[in-house]
Amino acid sequence: MKELKINKNYGEIFGYDKNKGKEIIYMGGISFRIINREKGIDTVRESQDTYNKIAEYISKTHISMGSAA
Repeated sequence: MKELKINKNYGEIFGYDKNKGKEIIYMGGISFRIINREKGIDTVRESQDTYNKIAEYISKTHISMGSAA
């Protein structure tokens, strides 16, 4: 299983859009910085469940399909 990278934003896995001020940044261990600028949220929380979901997602093989221009 791949390891999460500290200070990396994993928000897009959960549909968060960094351009709209929404991020989930890995802080180490099971800690995440949750940012939602629309709602004025900027907090650090611990979540084993979030860690597990991200670790599982990044460990999957991803295939990008499309036509070459």
